[in-house]
Amino acid sequence: MKRFNYTILLTLLMCMVGETAFAHDIALENADGKTIFYNWIKNHTELSVTHLDDNVSIHFYTGKIVIPEYVTLYDETYSVTSIGSDAFAYCTSLTAIVIPNSVTSIGSSAFSGCTGLASIDIPNSVTSIGSSTFYGCTGLTSVSFHCEVTKISDNAFYGCTGLTSVSFHCKNISSLFSGFANIKEVVIGDEVTSIRNSAISGYH
Repeated sequence: MKRFNYTILLTLLMCMVGETAFAHDIALENADGKTIFYNWIKNHTELSVTHLDDNVSIHFYTGKIVIPEYVTLYDETYSVTSIGSDAFAYCTSLTAIVIPNSVTSIGSSAFSGCTGLASIDIPNSVTSIGSSTFYGCTGLTSVSFHCEVTKISDNAFYGCTGLTSVSFHCKNISSLFSGFANIKEVVIGDEVTSIRNSAISGYH
């Protein structure tokens, strides 16, 4: 599998400036010049994408962001296996996101308020999607899930009023469609075993 090399921009020795508390452990630049912030997880063996600092009103990510499967740091290679809670929250200038097959989970509110995001493709490595993950993504028009997603939590797509097409194969659905007004097509795979009450409230 192809590995990616990155330039270190910020290190673990970054200190706090004024009242700003950094939410990330490291910051690495992609080959395309885009910087992505990460936290260590699982005893420093894997990485989770996070945001710039604890002030989520600072909307750092813009344009198209390509999350790598692996990053190389100090001659060691680490998998990027998670998108953390609030990682891209309220990044209104984020227009596209590429999620690699190494990512297994997407945290709560990870993309909430990303009004510029038009479509999302969830790879088959992702097994869980947290609550309110895409809450209020009014520009989102299509979502495609692959077969390995087993849990989508409450209000994951609440308020996505521009969404017109959803295709997914998940075992459990909880409040997934709550708040949709314009959706025209929903493809539900044979893998679905349960749909909670109110999962499709607001659907016309």
